[in-house]
Amino acid sequence: MKVFWKQFFSISVLVAVSLVLLGNVILQVTFVMSLTHERERDELDLWLFRYSMEASFDALPDKYPIGESTAVDIIKNIYENVDGGQDYIRIWRGDGFLLYENRSLPEEKWDTKINAKEGAARIRNVGAKHFIESLIVLEIDSGTIWVEKFRDIEYVYEIQQKILQIYIIVLGVMLLLSFPAAALISGSITKPVRNLNTVTNRFSKGDYESRARVRGSDEFTELAVHFNNMADNLQDNIIKLENFTGAFAHEMRTPLTSIIGYSEMLLTMELAESDRITCAGYINSQGKRLEKLSNKMLELSGIAHDEIRFEEIGIKDLFDAVDGMVSFSLTKKSVTLKLSAEADTIYGDRELVITLLTNLIDNARKAVGQGGVIGLSAEKRTYEECGQTGVGFDNNCPGDGDTNRHGTGQCTVITVRDDGIGIDGDQIKRITEAFYMVDKSRTRKEGGAGLGLALCEEIIKLHSWQWNIRSTKGVGTQIEIMIPEVRDEV
Repeated sequence: MKVFWKQFFSISVLVAVSLVLLGNVILQVTFVMSLTHERERDELDLWLFRYSMEASFDALPDKYPIGESTAVDIIKNIYENVDGGQDYIRIWRGDGFLLYENRSLPEEKWDTKINAKEGAARIRNVGAKHFIESLIVLEIDSGTIWVEKFRDIEYVYEIQQKILQIYIIVLGVMLLLSFPAAALISGSITKPVRNLNTVTNRFSKGDYESRARVRGSDEFTELAVHFNNMADNLQDNIIKLENFTGAFAHEMRTPLTSIIGYSEMLLTMELAESDRITCAGYINSQGKRLEKLSNKMLELSGIAHDEIRFEEIGIKDLFDAVDGMVSFSLTKKSVTLKLSAEADTIYGDRELVITLLTNLIDNARKAVGQGGVIGLSAEKRTYEECGQTGVGFDNNCPGDGDTNRHGTGQCTVITVRDDGIGIDGDQIKRITEAFYMVDKSRTRKEGGAGLGLALCEEIIKLHSWQWNIRSTKGVGTQIEIMIPEVRDEV
């Protein structure tokens, strides 16, 4: 069931139940109040009736015998004068003998334990009418007599019935009015959801420009804002993926074309031994290039899914490990790596940091000429010296889960410098894009795939670090990595 109908039925049922309960309470309260009023009135009438009879008995001459006939006459007289003879009256002797009644009504026994001084009262249903029946017990010279008085209170029930009829009509009208009101309220509440549903439906069908309208400040508005943010991020990722896929397909085309062309030459043409070796060499070199491209892709994909394990890393040991990994490729080109470690430790994932630095040094190797120089250094600076304003340098630095670490106001800067060919200013912003190459012919000649700096940027992001790339054409390139320094707190 849709949310609109859930809201509609919920509101309708709530209104109906509320009106029924409220109406029943009002009907019951008014009825009880009316009966209470009649009981109080009857109690007052009984008191006046008893007082009048006692006063009449006291007014008789002294030692005048008060027999049954005398008592009956006095009671009848009081009844006609006080009540106007409108009510029913019946007089019994103590042994149950009926002495007088002005109208005939069905008999119903009273409780014999009735208090003689207080009398009693009850409501009886006689036929189609309701009466309030009162009983007075009198002691006379000849014994005990019971006086029953019946007063018609049917009008109370008639009024209650009329009120019930009016209530049913009002209830029906209110319920009829509640349906369009419930529909209006449900429509108003679910409108943002319907709009969001429409937008998500269009988005799922490929309309990535669709965005939800943001109005108000309720939870639905927050949902719309979150959806729009998600859609923006997803659209950016889709664009990046499309660009990445296009660049990847372009990078794959060249080596594949070479491999296919040279393999067809080997299969279809009679070639001299030297030509076959040349063809095999091209196929081998392009195959290795595809292998490197594949490895870089796997490495880049794996980093995004790996869990970062922060640990304390000694700078000197880190640089020695990096030096050992790049020394062979640098020696082949007679490139010198100069190390300078003025800082002691950093916190990060050791393997990822090694991958970061080896990629930066490998990029520098491709940029420098024969006999060039690459510098790898680490030093401490304040945030101000790093040129940071707090971005990426908050006091909640990631820890290893065993200790609490907080910023000390300093950072460690690892710098990779080279005296290579440098990069134009307009190209610096793009060098971290996947497959982007400043000098494609030189990069491919050096065995590059254009993924090194993209991989480095992912590692930087995963560590929540900052980096800065400065380069001057014909002078060289300098890359600084700003790492917040942390301390253990017990």
